[in-house]
Amino acid sequence: MNYNTINPKGETLTIDILRTFPGYENYSDEEALEVINTLEKLSIILYEEACKLNDIHIDNQQVVY
Repeated sequence: MNYNTINPKGETLTIDILRTFPGYENYSDEEALEVINTLEKLSIILYEEACKLNDIHIDNQQVVY
């Protein structure tokens, strides 16, 4: 399963969208907002770590003339 299958329009996660997922149907608004905030924080952490993995690091560089 990929992102386009889950969210083909790239919509922001809302309480109503969250409640369409199995297991979240009966969450209160407060509980749903807590889940959404947690997922947003997790996505930021994962994005930042993925960006670090794509950086090119060259250790022990020597200048050659």
